[in-house]
Amino acid sequence: HPSGFHLIVGFSDKLRLMNLLMEDIRTYKEIPIKACRECRFSHGGQFFAAVNSNTIQVYKTYTCEVVCNLRGHQSKVRSVCWTADDSKLVSTGADGAAYEYDIIKEGRRFSDWAQKGTNFSCIIAYTSSENAQQTNTMYVVGSDKTLKELQN
Repeated sequence: HPSGFHLIVGFSDKLRLMNLLMEDIRTYKEIPIKACRECRFSHGGQFFAAVNSNTIQVYKTYTCEVVCNLRGHQSKVRSVCWTADDSKLVSTGADGAAYEYDIIKEGRRFSDWAQKGTNFSCIIAYTSSENAQQTNTMYVVGSDKTLKELQN
């Protein structure tokens, strides 16, 4: 978490939101997502995204209220990343697809790109502000051992 006082950890039975104390780590909330291998706080810390197989669930950090469920991947989601302003979430997976979701607009899919036969393992989002207009560029890497630049 950006504040340094919270963390989310995926265990085999559930996802735990924890508080870091002076000499202890205490569970604050448990979320029933089994074997979550990918979770990430937004840059501002107000949201976090947790991967549940081929679905991404976005929660409010302090209330653990579900903001939206993001669907579209046909296989396991491998990586998620927030844009700089936390309004969008990008994801990629074993299905060779990369998606950009608009969190402000109830998780509506904003853009997508796919390359069949490639198993993507990582994605990042770079936000540039030119002429008072923001554009997001995604970078993905996968089993074909190449770095791809995707722009909406």
